[in-house]
Amino acid sequence: MSARTTQHDTGPSASSHEPSCGVVEEIALEDSAGFRLSRLVRVRRERWAIQLRTLGLTPPQAAILRATRDHRGQAMRALARTLNTDAMSAKRCVDDLESRGWLATTTREDDRRVRVVDLTARGEELMGRLDELAHAQEWNLRDQLSPAHYEVLVAVIATLERAEGIGAYDDLSKDDDQEEEQP
Repeated sequence: MSARTTQHDTGPSASSHEPSCGVVEEIALEDSAGFRLSRLVRVRRERWAIQLRTLGLTPPQAAILRATRDHRGQAMRALARTLNTDAMSAKRCVDDLESRGWLATTTREDDRRVRVVDLTARGEELMGRLDELAHAQEWNLRDQLSPAHYEVLVAVIATLERAEGIGAYDDLSKDDDQEEEQP
């Protein structure tokens, strides 16, 4: 690893990995795990986007469709939480997919303010083709790693997701959607 010593601010936002004296080692860009991870994600996302164009979808739209299939009858706000996006972005995406006949939204019987998202028959049909692409994408990644390395990668991702407070789907049924208003 290329490193250089430099003086940095060690205020309240300073990392716990930095020495308290204010002197830290600079990390070369290509030695930075964060940069390398971001670069890898960007390349894989671009390839995914190219594949999705064959279905007329973007990555966010594909994520909405997959999450809707995986968590049937989920409220719009819960769907946004699942995807770690804001509710308005999810709503715009859902509205577009609904206008194309792939999703349908209804209101809850017990609370008319809550919009519930479901796949239509056309959406179910599209999911078959989307699943084929997702499967190919997943296996492309797995084929580049040994089974042991793949397991380690999945474990490291889970650890980082927990540390960042994302990726936990254990509370999807939480019914705090009462504040959601119907547009």
